[in-house]
Amino acid sequence: MKKTKFPAAMLNNLHGIIQTFEHFLGIDETIAIRLEKLMQHMNCEAASVFLGENDSDLIFLASAGPTNLKGLVIERDTGIVGKAVKNSEILMVRNTRQSDQFFQEIDEKTGFVTRSILCAPLNVNQKTIGAIEVLNKIPSKKNPGGLFSDVDQHLLRILSSAAALAIHNAKMASELLRSEMLQQ
Repeated sequence: MKKTKFPAAMLNNLHGIIQTFEHFLGIDETIAIRLEKLMQHMNCEAASVFLGENDSDLIFLASAGPTNLKGLVIERDTGIVGKAVKNSEILMVRNTRQSDQFFQEIDEKTGFVTRSILCAPLNVNQKTIGAIEVLNKIPSKKNPGGLFSDVDQHLLRILSSAAALAIHNAKMASELLRSEMLQQ
């Protein structure tokens, strides 16, 4: 197995992102804020979190970038996100135009042009509750092609685990609160 070397700044940012999940029960707002930070750190144009348990459709819980997709619903088996959720695997698509899995309808609705996608499932208790994706790595001197890397893939995998746990805990807290209110 090939060792992946993480830069110190990336590890510090990852630590900060994960710690933020611990402090809030308003998960929608927390996820949106963390998506902005993730976009900046991973040097990409957009990011989204989808939720959908069991066989339900996938709902955009939060998005960051030039378009606000919050609340938009897509069928569970649609596109790269649907495949990541269905197979509970991380997917890296470096050129969406060469992928038969890419779902173009959202780009057509928003005018955003998705060139590349890195998508990780949100897994908790061996159950996939959704996915997190980052879009369009921005080209740089070190990465003139603007391609997501193995380091990006590992980072998103770690973050998806923390996000899934935070979402699960927020849902449990909300259900407990609702139950207590009903009892009163």
